[in-house]
Parts: sequence; C-alpha cells; structure tokens
Amino acid sequence: MKIQIIQTLSNGQIKQQTLSKEGADAVQTQIQGGGKLAVQVERLPSAEPITSKSKPGAVKKIGNDLVLELNGEPMVEVPDFFSNAAASIHDVSWNYAQLDLPETAT
Repeated sequence: MKIQIIQTLSNGQIKQQTLSKEGADAVQTQIQGGGKLAVQVERLPSAEPITSKSKPGAVKKIGNDLVLELNGEPMVEVPDFFSNAAASIHDVSWNYAQLDLPETAT
C-alpha cells in the first residue's frame, strides 16, 4: 500500500511524506502542535483483491493514538494524536481498485 501523509503546520508550512506499507506493521508518523493531517491510502495493483466482503477503511482512537485501518488491518498510526489538543484531521481518503464483483445480467 502506498500512503501519502500531508501535514499543514500552524504557520502554513506543508510537510509531505510518501510511505509504503510492507507487512503487518502500521506506518507511523508524528503530528506537530496545531497541525492538520491529511492521509491518502492507495491500494497497489499487487495487493489482495478487494471484494464485496472487504471491510471499509476506518479511523479509530486507541488510547491517545489515531489509527487508520483497512480491512481490519492497521495502516497508519499517529502516536499521541489525541494528547495534542490543537491537532486535527483535515482529510482521510481511501483509493480502492474496482470491486471484484460478478457481473449481473440485465
């Protein structure tokens, strides 16, 4: 999975990271005080097919950490996100390949 993380700092500066998730561990990123976080998760063609039984992406609070999941698997973890009172989530998007569903007769 390719993961793009964009952080807009309180002074207007923009920091951008492009990460690749390999294996079961979530990628981690830190957010600075007053930062706005935007995350885009893109499914790579070599990933397992997405079907109608796949679970949607989810944004969760686990302790003080922000965790983004796809199909129940942690993708991105932002440690102590909820300890930072001025931090916010600006956007989270999930780019899926077309669902692998059988065609229906019309």
